[in-house]
Amino acid sequence: PASENSSPAAAPGSVTKTLSKESELEILASCVDNAKATLGDAKAYALCKCVLGQVQEKYPDADSAALITYLNDTTEVAAMARECK
Repeated sequence: PASENSSPAAAPGSVTKTLSKESELEILASCVDNAKATLGDAKAYALCKCVLGQVQEKYPDADSAALITYLNDTTEVAAMARECK
């Protein structure tokens, strides 16, 4: 949707500057679904939120489709995941 990037500023505490809350939640849900089998729900959510935040910092102007592509780069994501506590 064209409205994804129309917000000039993210809400306080939001992970993202460019994603709508809906897009962010969809990306997180997909990530958590993939990770929860090995990590459990709580750890999967924390890790996914951490990695998504790092990807968004590295690619601040990326839209949701681009972010999903970056998140599918397992080498980069694995390196980012090691930075998450």
